[in-house]
Amino acid sequence: MTSADGAVGFKTNEFTVLENGIFYLQDGAWQPSEDLIESFPGGAIARRGPHKAIFSPDAASDVVFDFLASDGRRLQGGVREVRLADPASGLAYMLGTVKPSAPGEIVPPNKVVYRDALNGLAADIVYVWRHNGISQNVVLKQCPALPADLDPATTRLEVWTEFLDAPVPSVNEVRYQTAEGVDAVEHPTISFGVLLISP
Repeated sequence: MTSADGAVGFKTNEFTVLENGIFYLQDGAWQPSEDLIESFPGGAIARRGPHKAIFSPDAASDVVFDFLASDGRRLQGGVREVRLADPASGLAYMLGTVKPSAPGEIVPPNKVVYRDALNGLAADIVYVWRHNGISQNVVLKQCPALPADLDPATTRLEVWTEFLDAPVPSVNEVRYQTAEGVDAVEHPTISFGVLLISP
């Protein structure tokens, strides 16, 4: 800082980081959240945070994930397929579907990995549970070839997830025009109560 008489001094600033879900209520007492997935007889469970999650032992199950939000709403489902889609042309190609059997494993402390889980595409499905969020990832282990009739400028990779038991979502829709002049629609957020899905 420079004072009115030109003297230079220093002022130490402070800040406080606020975060969701650092603690959770259990049996009437606040407990510190832990980014931890544990084994249990029906698969894997994350229970040391405000949101809870159960993961199936196999990615081919109808219910691969079962999320219970802090507001009591439940969201169940799983990845079903991966595809390339070109909204400009309307063309789409399926790259892979979940194999008839794709066993999962817990990767400590907070991941469940279904290795080589897709037919037609070398990819893992990975769930990461944190006290303030859950992520579903498809990790490609190969670069899929782009069909000749798909434009690389407008084609995108899509992961299709089916929700079997879910509250009615609130969808945030954004309409825009791409640099190529194509009308496009995106859904940057979809919320199921306190559970918010974002890219």
